[in-house]
Amino acid sequence: MKYKIQLEKTEEGFAAWCPELSGCWSQGKTKKEALENIGNAIEIYLETKEILKPAGESFAQGWTEATNNQAFPIEQLFEAEHEEHKD
Repeated sequence: MKYKIQLEKTEEGFAAWCPELSGCWSQGKTKKEALENIGNAIEIYLETKEILKPAGESFAQGWTEATNNQAFPIEQLFEAEHEEHKD
């Protein structure tokens, strides 16, 4: 998929962002560097979006369980490691 890129000259070089992907921006000292960086930022943005999508579903499930008194106490969700300290 192709995304439109906005490029603007700044005091430090160039700023680049993708209006279609909220919060996806980058910069570079040259136009070429800024365009390469925004390309990388878009890839990371899209990968992260896919990773975080299941987290939203997990939150919805957890919220439903909690509001229906089906949630586990926090102590049961994680294994606690206890170390004995010897003096």
